[in-house]
Amino acid sequence: MLRIAALLAMTILFRAPAYAAEPDCYRGKLQQSQILIAAPANYNKKMLILAHGLRAESMPVTAEFPPGEPFYKTLLDEGWLIASTSYRKNGPIIDEAIQDVLQLRDFVIKKYGRPDKIYLMGTSMGGAIGARISETCKGKFDGILCIGPALYLCKSLSRRPAIPMLFLSNRSEVEGPRAYIDRLQDNAARPAFWIVGRDGHCNVNDDERLEAFRATVAYAETGRVALERDITIGKDAPQSLAVFKDGGACAQVVQIDPVYGNVHTRYVQTDFDKLGIAKGGTFTLRFKNREHRVFLGSSYSDVQKGELVAFFMHDGNLQIACNLASAAALLGCREGDMLCVLKMDRRKK
Repeated sequence: MLRIAALLAMTILFRAPAYAAEPDCYRGKLQQSQILIAAPANYNKKMLILAHGLRAESMPVTAEFPPGEPFYKTLLDEGWLIASTSYRKNGPIIDEAIQDVLQLRDFVIKKYGRPDKIYLMGTSMGGAIGARISETCKGKFDGILCIGPALYLCKSLSRRPAIPMLFLSNRSEVEGPRAYIDRLQDNAARPAFWIVGRDGHCNVNDDERLEAFRATVAYAETGRVALERDITIGKDAPQSLAVFKDGGACAQVVQIDPVYGNVHTRYVQTDFDKLGIAKGGTFTLRFKNREHRVFLGSSYSDVQKGELVAFFMHDGNLQIACNLASAAALLGCREGDMLCVLKMDRRKK
């Protein structure tokens, strides 16, 4: 009986699912910038450095990224080391940010050993930083993924990249990457240009980001990539959970972005269709007896600095943001609060 019990125990142990150990997270300060490094136990000698987008001066100076989100978790489970820098300050920053990225690269190499491959992923302003790095830092990185690159923020682009690079843009923001590619200089490494078929700024889901990143790696390591592609990966539309009453609808705040203060809600497109609110119009958002005018658009730049804008994200839910400020701070809301959208903007424009 003991032998049978022992065999059964071994069988159960063998069949138990294997879970990747949590990565070791190192937080610190590198000269004037904050850094965060997630190093998995099964480090595969491949490193990804993150370059974040434009942040208002009033926002926190932080290097945080969510290791538990599907994109990062997938890479960490595979053994990738992921590192991020806050840059030395917020606001429009290109040349100094590049120095901070390179400084982080050198620090990781010194602390964890030289990896076999080093990649960079930049979003928005970070995409412009990535493009400039591809032109000026040959040999420092193997490949660069630029998501929603705000190339207009970098005035010194030579259009002569020397590192394999992939631009990933929403369909409403194709002009910048297209113009960059059309004006490439001689002997430049041609970037791939992939498009996500939805409006917005960096409005891509984890599956799209992961496929684009794997293509960037393949481009760097094999020289082969689809130079142009629609990479849209659709998801099932979420069901409405809004409560309709008094000519409006109320829905819950499910998440507050810890850095940008964007408010993620349970509103879906059909809620706004039912209310008769279309893209390009305004609506009234009520919370705690205060009313706020919100523009329904597709990106942060649809409104002036300090104004509220709402748009539907890749998951089908509505996000409320404030251009270069925190929507959560402006509204005074927290996760779990109920917001109410009124059918008409009753205030004078």
